[in-house]
Amino acid sequence: MTPEQILADIKNDRRKKVILDCDTANEMDDQYAVAYVLGRPDRFELLAMTAEHHSSRGNPRSIGMEESYDEFFRVMKVCHKEGACPVYRGAPSSMCEDALCRPVMSEASDAIVRLAHEAGEILYIIATGPVTNIAAAISADPSIIDKICVIWLGGNCYEWDSASECNVWGDCPAAQVMMNSGVMVVQLPAFGAEDHGTVQLRITRDDFMENLAGNSDASVFFRETLPCGLKRRTDWEDHVIWDIAGPCVLTLPEAYEFSIVPAPIFTDNIEYRFDDSRHKIIYMERLDPKTILADMYRVIRSL
Repeated sequence: MTPEQILADIKNDRRKKVILDCDTANEMDDQYAVAYVLGRPDRFELLAMTAEHHSSRGNPRSIGMEESYDEFFRVMKVCHKEGACPVYRGAPSSMCEDALCRPVMSEASDAIVRLAHEAGEILYIIATGPVTNIAAAISADPSIIDKICVIWLGGNCYEWDSASECNVWGDCPAAQVMMNSGVMVVQLPAFGAEDHGTVQLRITRDDFMENLAGNSDASVFFRETLPCGLKRRTDWEDHVIWDIAGPCVLTLPEAYEFSIVPAPIFTDNIEYRFDDSRHKIIYMERLDPKTILADMYRVIRSL
């Protein structure tokens, strides 16, 4: 499908077949994306969830895939959606941990290939972390690039030379494989000018208390348990819920401004380079945080 056809399909309110590919235990934002998809069966046919590793600047090795795998089940339980779909373990490490940067195959990458062929329509993969599993699937079977569209939160806005943010430096070779493959990508950049990027999806402690009032298991989890359970912060005033931007592309396309652009090149030192002859992708210019966050809260309260 062309970028124009993908945009038309995104704006069509038909139920979409999706895979969630998440580094779920990295922070507290992937869980919102998972709960949102679980709470919108009217718009998502969730075929699978696949666990990604994550990493930190102070730790050159990948960590957390097993934690992310377990976190899917915790979120399904508090949302009363146990068994909603199969969950697959992904690559335990990034491509850059291999001396030759070879793809890291896993049950997740195998599932992506199989489901892409079985879907019978465009399969949307909502990716909220490094794209190790997706790069491995594409490398194993390049024919799937015509069967999938990756909605990926990764990189920064193009007005920055640096593409360096955690989902790129978590596995830059995987991002290179994906962006160089010709697969259709909807890129949701993180940082940029003041009114650009998913950094706009910032919430405060007061937002939690006001918008997630109530005693449902999901409301209590997202209001109290999850923020307090952060490993790296015990006190906070605000947080960016980046990853909700991914699934909302398919439910609230009117909340986004998109353009069709040549696929960027990720250099080995994680900078952008551009070439107008490259294949085209869809790039998010701006989003409306109020619309996106309001629907996120509404869905979580309903669980």
